[in-house]
Order: sequence, then C-alpha cells, then structure tokens
Amino acid sequence: MFYMVIPIIVLIIGNILKRYVPVLHVAHISIEQVRQSEDVIVIDVRDYTESHGNHTSKVMCIPYAYLKRYYYEIPNKPIHLIVHNKVDRNLSVRFLNKKGFCIQSYSVATNKVKL
Repeated sequence: MFYMVIPIIVLIIGNILKRYVPVLHVAHISIEQVRQSEDVIVIDVRDYTESHGNHTSKVMCIPYAYLKRYYYEIPNKPIHLIVHNKVDRNLSVRFLNKKGFCIQSYSVATNKVKL
C-alpha cells in the first residue's frame, strides 16, 4: 500500500512545481515596449475567446492548449509571450524552452489590449 502512495505524491508535487514555481530569466515588459521592438515574434497564448480581435497580424495567436500541435509553425527567433496569468506563463515558457525556443519576455494582458 505504501509503495502505491509514493508515486501519487511525487506526481502531485511535480505538477504543483511545474505550474506554480516561477520561471527565471524571463523579463516582464509592457505592451508598449513590444510595439516598439521589431525583432521578436509575439505569441498570444490566451484562449481564443479572450484574444479574438485584439491584435494585428504581427501577433501569432496560439493558445496554450494548442502549443503542442502548432509549435513547429513558430519561427526560430526571440519570442515575447502574451499570457492571461502567471500559471499560463510558467507552463508556456517551460514547454517552449523544452522545444528549443528562446523566450525573451512576456506580458500579462487583459481583454482590452490592442497590439
């Protein structure tokens, strides 16, 4: 019985660490600074319902739930993420770093953000 409980506890702790422990070395910058930079790819990982119609063609809209399917469409350039909250940031940055992308910065956005 004891040997069955240990793997469950390890999985729960691993999931908590992956979601809630902050990702280091990713800068938080404002949307205005993103508008001024030309050399980064902007990816909006919020849900489609939150980000629909809120930005220009400069932004790639790939919700976190679809990153596993469509990460290969992202060019290999520095990336700026637009996220809904810090959990989305942690999960997205960890996934994209694992796939070899360089996440330069992120912004926590609301529905009213225009890019």
